Amino acid sequence: MIVRLADRLRGLPDLLARLGPGSRVLLLRIVARFGWKVTGAVLAAALYAAPRYRQWIVWVLLGWCAAAWSHAPSDEPAEDHIEDADAPVEEGSAGPDPADVADVVRDVIGTGRGALLTGLRGPLGAADTRAVRECLDAAGIPVRPGVRTSGGNGPGVHRDDVPTPRPAPADTPVGVVAAGEVADAHNG
Repeated sequence: MIVRLADRLRGLPDLLARLGPGSRVLLLRIVARFGWKVTGAVLAAALYAAPRYRQWIVWVLLGWCAAAWSHAPSDEPAEDHIEDADAPVEEGSAGPDPADVADVVRDVIGTGRGALLTGLRGPLGAADTRAVRECLDAAGIPVRPGVRTSGGNGPGVHRDDVPTPRPAPADTPVGVVAAGEVADAHNG
């Protein structure tokens, strides 16, 4: 039986089609994590070293393709995101719980000075910055017209305006071990 090369490579276009969007997502995640300056410096160093270390180019490209393919957005909607068109829409399900908004904002800010409204859209699950403002207003977090972040300047939430974290529940188990005792759960 003769097998054509085209028959063997039938799945290749689907695989290659995911590399473009995956590369964009991967690059944006790298830039969000390290910033444009660090990303540009690493890219410049890699381009400078490429002629000297030619054998590594293939491995770097293969690694990038594997990472981009794994970061590519899927074409199919996830099962938990599919909504019935006939299902009634609840009024209270427009955004996250106001008690959780401060935790989300605190996570987005991290060690920075603040977070832009555009940067809070994804973590809060908001469609636009107006919905982000509504979530923040419901949680009692003020929005400043100008916040400086590593991603730029604009309207957002400053670190000082986010309420302090909620205390841990009091019923968490605390293990106390006296001096000279073994710290295991099976002290029968």
